[in-house]
Amino acid sequence: MLNFIKKNISVSEKENWLQSPFFAIYLGGLVFLFIIMFVFGWRPLQLNHAKLFVPTITRGIGGSDYHFFYYAGWRARLHKNFYFVNPAEPNPNELSEAFYIVQFVYPPLMAYFFVPFSLFPFNVSLLIYSMFTILLFFWSIYILGKFVRKKWFYFVVAALIFLFSPFFLLHLDHGQTNMPVMVLISVCLLFYIKKKYKIAGFLLALSIMFKLMPVIFLPYFFIKNRKVFYSALITCAIFLLLFGFNMTTDFMAAVSGFGGGSINAGGWSTSLGGLFYNRFTYDYISLSQAQKVVMALIVIISGAFYFLTYRMNKIIKSDADNNLILLEFGTLMFFVSFFPSVSALHNGLYYLFVFTAYWNLRPNLPIIYDYLLQALFYLSMSQGLLFPILGNQPYMTLFAFMSFEMFIIVILLWYCYFKQVNKQINTPQII
Repeated sequence: MLNFIKKNISVSEKENWLQSPFFAIYLGGLVFLFIIMFVFGWRPLQLNHAKLFVPTITRGIGGSDYHFFYYAGWRARLHKNFYFVNPAEPNPNELSEAFYIVQFVYPPLMAYFFVPFSLFPFNVSLLIYSMFTILLFFWSIYILGKFVRKKWFYFVVAALIFLFSPFFLLHLDHGQTNMPVMVLISVCLLFYIKKKYKIAGFLLALSIMFKLMPVIFLPYFFIKNRKVFYSALITCAIFLLLFGFNMTTDFMAAVSGFGGGSINAGGWSTSLGGLFYNRFTYDYISLSQAQKVVMALIVIISGAFYFLTYRMNKIIKSDADNNLILLEFGTLMFFVSFFPSVSALHNGLYYLFVFTAYWNLRPNLPIIYDYLLQALFYLSMSQGLLFPILGNQPYMTLFAFMSFEMFIIVILLWYCYFKQVNKQINTPQII
């Protein structure tokens, strides 16, 4: 009766990405970017670096975030506390005092992950980690490509779009840590679809122990698949026991105050908070009011998503529809970048999961929705190509709305998916 439960919704392979306005415009913009950079010597990120921070309420002291991770790995290697540091202690020669005393706010696993990198001088370590990050980026796209139509074409298009986006360029510039999380969640998805639930739970736990925000997958798997949920929960508990009570309490104390008095805004933000607290709203709403509004919206959006997941799980059990799983993972990874109030631009790399869900659903989309989604994707992910046109304030602040554009994309994809499901249900079956 419900044949769509047993197989993915499929139609004829009618798509042609070379005829896609989004892909054509993106390639044209990419060629233009290369010409003005390598022929005329224009450096978009360098020239716009200060503008990316204006206007913003943010934390930190500037410069590369890699100092924080490198230093945590350095202290972990010496069996020192990397959450609360005595400024009087000796520090690595290549780290300034400001970076030396900064508070580390990530789970302990991240510090131990950087122990091997801390064996090298800082500049050498950053270069090695940057090369490693690029490899992880391609590996994540390759893994996600296993679930979509036209795999190698997807690989090329996704690599072009994200590799030359401000998301990835700033990720490299800051020495950030999104790529290990993306790979862990990608492999978790791979094993989940293969019905290797205990391994999927283990990988989810690794991602949570590396960077806390993937914890939002736990309620999802509590609804979708209890084996993954309990496997992740048990693995997290084992990690906490291995780290010890003191380290766990230090982490909780450090992370509890993180971002409590700030919101990333302007062109630097991918967060919901940035939508409500930026140059357009400073005169009408205070920081505390914006935080309350954002918290209320996070509760409402999360509740709506988990309720939707519960309802869909009643119709399409567990892992019966890859399109649905991709869309759910894409939505959750969007939330990972959308919900933290200090979510910076490099967190837009998580949009890769939403793009993957769109790629797989695209052959089924009405052309009007397809073109609308392409336009929204372009605006949300292609700021680097728009810098020559929108590189000055107040236009630069339009990039603060990239998260809103991606939120609309997520809603439209869910709407189109439901339309496909209803059409499949209501189509008479030939016996």
